[in-house]
Order: sequence, then structure tokens, then C-alpha cells
Amino acid sequence: MEVVILSGAEADLDEIYLRSEDGEGFLQDLDRRLELLRTFPLSAPASFLARVRKLRIGRTHRGFFTVSKEAA
Repeated sequence: MEVVILSGAEADLDEIYLRSEDGEGFLQDLDRRLELLRTFPLSAPASFLARVRKLRIGRTHRGFFTVSKEAA
């Protein structure tokens, strides 16, 4: 499955990286989580909206995403 990061989310990730005490650790965790999503896109729990899922990144950050019908 292809993972597409929107420009607004990319800007948020850049800011988190710059402010993080362990920026490289954050990026490594993000890479691991995205690789899992590529393989198992429905493994992350649903959030407050049925179509939106949430992805935990590190101990304090969350990302939100949707899965297209083609990937499900």
C-alpha cells in the first residue's frame, strides 16, 4: 500500500522533529510505524470518526489517517 503524507502533515512532522529531544528516534519510530501501515493498513484503531484511524508515534504524538477503498 502507498502511504501519502499531505503537505500540512509533513510540515507538522518537520516541526515535531525539530522540537524533539530525540529527533532521530522520532524519525525511526515514524518509519517503523509507516512500514507497518503499508503492510497492515487496518491495524491501527479507529478514532472518533469511523473512517479516520489513529497512529501512535513515539510516546506523545499521534497521527490520523484514512485508508482508501482500494487498500482495504
